[in-house]
Amino acid sequence: MAELGRIPDSDLRRMLSELLSAELSRRHFMVAGGLGLAAVLVGCQTTSPTGTPSAVPKVSRYPNINLGLPDLGTQTPDPMFAYSHGAMRTPIFTSLGEPLVRRDLRGAHVNALASSYETSADGLTWTFTLRSGVKMHDGSTFTAQDVQTSINRVTAFPGDFVLNEPVVQAIKKVEIIDDLHIAITTTAPYVTMLDDLPVPIPTGYYHQVGDAQFRLHPMAAGPYKFGSQQLNVNMIFDRFDGFWDPTRIPNFKTLTLILLPEESSRLAGLQSGSLDAIASISPSGRQQLQGAQGVRVITNHDVTLVWMIFAALNPDSPTPAKLASPVHDQRVREAMLYGMDRQGMINAIFNGAATLDDDFAVGGTLGHNPANKPYPFDAAKAKQLLKDAGHSSFNFTLVSKNADDTIGNIQDLGQAIASNWNDIGINTTYQPMDPALQGELQDSHVFPGAFLFGLEGLQLYDPGYLANQFFLKTSGNVTADDPKLNDYAVALSTTYDPAKRAAVAREYDDYLYATQPAFGLFTLDAFYAVGPHVSEWNLQDGNGQAGPFWELRGS
Repeated sequence: MAELGRIPDSDLRRMLSELLSAELSRRHFMVAGGLGLAAVLVGCQTTSPTGTPSAVPKVSRYPNINLGLPDLGTQTPDPMFAYSHGAMRTPIFTSLGEPLVRRDLRGAHVNALASSYETSADGLTWTFTLRSGVKMHDGSTFTAQDVQTSINRVTAFPGDFVLNEPVVQAIKKVEIIDDLHIAITTTAPYVTMLDDLPVPIPTGYYHQVGDAQFRLHPMAAGPYKFGSQQLNVNMIFDRFDGFWDPTRIPNFKTLTLILLPEESSRLAGLQSGSLDAIASISPSGRQQLQGAQGVRVITNHDVTLVWMIFAALNPDSPTPAKLASPVHDQRVREAMLYGMDRQGMINAIFNGAATLDDDFAVGGTLGHNPANKPYPFDAAKAKQLLKDAGHSSFNFTLVSKNADDTIGNIQDLGQAIASNWNDIGINTTYQPMDPALQGELQDSHVFPGAFLFGLEGLQLYDPGYLANQFFLKTSGNVTADDPKLNDYAVALSTTYDPAKRAAVAREYDDYLYATQPAFGLFTLDAFYAVGPHVSEWNLQDGNGQAGPFWELRGS
């Protein structure tokens, strides 16, 4: 399939050259509806996390940082839309948005827009004390109303914010106590509340411009503000000097995310100096950068789970599509696993920078059972399982994005899987496609094949996160029509006692391994590279996407 809606790479190079020749000197304050936002002077005083005055970082010698990425996802800067659709969750969600409670670089919860919180004895009500004096991107002062507005928004558009549906459906009542206190009551205990709440948005601005315009030019309270974008070319963020935590304000003025799906373009841009940093580097790309002057490669280990889901197993899939797919038979799914030479793929495609896996509780995650060893490559056993299931030969389609920011060479992987399956009798067509088209196809629930993609940040999340998002029937994104998986998702969301929760998580892990409703194939290391204009970029444990950018520093 042709890559629809994308500008050819040659034109991207030309546009990038033109963009960089002007050194991005103009600021991008293109605000929806003609609303003007005044630039905040560098060096002004703000409030530190401890409440004492602290200066905004001085601008470095290189005020504009250019980052080359293979994927800009759905190309919307809306932090909640980016979060809900997974792609660009970290680059956009953690840049423009600031949650009540966030995760730090080691994955621990730390207070953000909430200065404290507590849960009731029955686990049903979360009461948040909000940080005072916080400014939103539109200049308004953050209050409890902004928390309620964001919850009301994702509730009003459930089909658009599918990953927020579990928390939205769990919420019974949102009560504003006063400007700095809000209570959220759920119908049942909801352990992963902190990770699932939408980020607050400025109430007055949202209601003034409306939801459609807000998606084009969103505002929240993160360390960066959205500046502007050129579809299929770039997205530009401006640092927010009014951000409440000056330790996370960047020391440069603008961050430009540049869409360059072809790795060769990203590598060339970094080596020529037109790019300051790049993400999603393949083994061959790392070899090309060895010895490059002023270039440093940064590694983040075991950060991305390569995952495969079967569209026909979604209970929202129309009956004809469900009946048309042999993957409803567990023997067929097991044959697919036995039929993949995954260690060979790790060696040949990822240069050994990956770890075999067979579930979704990667090492160190609560409930992970190391006794659940990966299925070995056994083509003969795979063929026998297909024969036993009565599906010795059938047609199948595997889909992925044509460029994925968490899997640098996803097309090589897709082709290798298809080749392996063809060898055992599954007549597989591999179809890479534009990320937006892939997302639309996945949301349509009418495709009987499989989707291959990367899940980032799993080591940061409790097992209840994936259970809620992908196995809870009311999630809107459920990937398996299995009542028992739904029950595990509910149990993980409602069990606070650590010992009991660990036991449930272990049962859940074992059940996933035994039934294989989706495939966790292996975990990947992620590789980034920076040029001389970047002095530091501390990465987040378990996070395979670019970002968070509040640990990116210019020279």
